Amino acid sequence: PGERGVECIVEEERLRRLSYVGRRTGRRTCPGGTPVVPKSRMSGGCGGGGGGWTNVSATTRLAALTAGELLHVYRPLYWTTAERNHAAHDLDALRHGGGGLAASTGARSGRMELLKSWIVSLAMDVLSHRLTLAAAGGCGGGGGGVDTPSGIIGMLKHPNNDVNTARLPPATAEELKRRKMRWMLYLLRCPVWDVMTRPVAGGLADVVGRFVPLLGRPVANYVMDLLVYWQRHHFMLEG
Repeated sequence: PGERGVECIVEEERLRRLSYVGRRTGRRTCPGGTPVVPKSRMSGGCGGGGGGWTNVSATTRLAALTAGELLHVYRPLYWTTAERNHAAHDLDALRHGGGGLAASTGARSGRMELLKSWIVSLAMDVLSHRLTLAAAGGCGGGGGGVDTPSGIIGMLKHPNNDVNTARLPPATAEELKRRKMRWMLYLLRCPVWDVMTRPVAGGLADVVGRFVPLLGRPVANYVMDLLVYWQRHHFMLEG
């Protein structure tokens, strides 16, 4: 009887440990005491939709992570080069074009080229974020894994299916959030600044200054000066 009692205590301790591990890993225990891995984990599913990056090899993850980080590093260089080329184009047009229709056509062409570079730069940031997020442990946005076209297309079609911070180290999650917040800087970059941000901000400042007594005008002017300062020096915030 004594030996049997010891065996029961040992078995209860073993089952208790299995139950504790199951709460962290998702495993459950059959009546016989054998741990069972949920089917969603075996297939690499991620919370909502049954398809993520957990069912791919470490090499694929590393390749995606490397591609995302290279895009993140190269993107500021690409945009700085585009801005420099645009400035050189405008300066050359002023020196040799003078005024008239030719100068206007050249300026319009330069703005269109800069707009294309703006779009490419934003696309690089978004793709870098999605690749790094998925490779570091986030979910793709659709059925299938990353090694299938549906998984990649689903990931790109659902940019709001963002990182689950419980799946990532805190430092990684904070860095990804910081990078995403810096997308707001695109509102300060030409030609969007000249076409949309500055006119809209100026109109709002006029409305506030006109209809808010006393502090309306000073506060509106201060905010506009702050926006202009950020726009002129936003290159220092690249990263």
